Amino acid sequence: MTQVDRLVLSTLTLSALTLSALTLFGWSSADGAVYRCGHKPGVVLFSQFPCTDAELVSEHPVSVIVMPALDESQRLMLSHIERNSSSLERARQKRAKQRHRQREKHRTNRSALCGQALRGIADIRAVKRAGYSLSESAALDKREAGLRQQQAQNC
Repeated sequence: MTQVDRLVLSTLTLSALTLSALTLFGWSSADGAVYRCGHKPGVVLFSQFPCTDAELVSEHPVSVIVMPALDESQRLMLSHIERNSSSLERARQKRAKQRHRQREKHRTNRSALCGQALRGIADIRAVKRAGYSLSESAALDKREAGLRQQQAQNC
């Protein structure tokens, strides 16, 4: 079923439900009069009870359009749409849970990498305080720069 078919079916169903609700619960002339009251400038209130400056709103006859009941194919299509929408909702919830797990895993990984970088920097400082040879200097500086970059990204 295409998106257009779904839209047409939902529009037909909504129209049928709206018209039946209007038929069952709609206003008729037996319900009473409707008054328009202007209490404040620019504010209009409609009421079934007259107010001090009430103006009776003329009632227009209600036009009722009788819609035919849904046939079997429309009912089947409607049930198919309902099943699809519920399965789509379940799939959306499943994707949301997966994204949440991925974010938590990423956050945990970042915490571990941050701790690793901080420990590595502390180790390099200890080596530098204890003394090191000139040949180790370049390797220690390079290692420290990498750990500082890892710290900036994850801490």
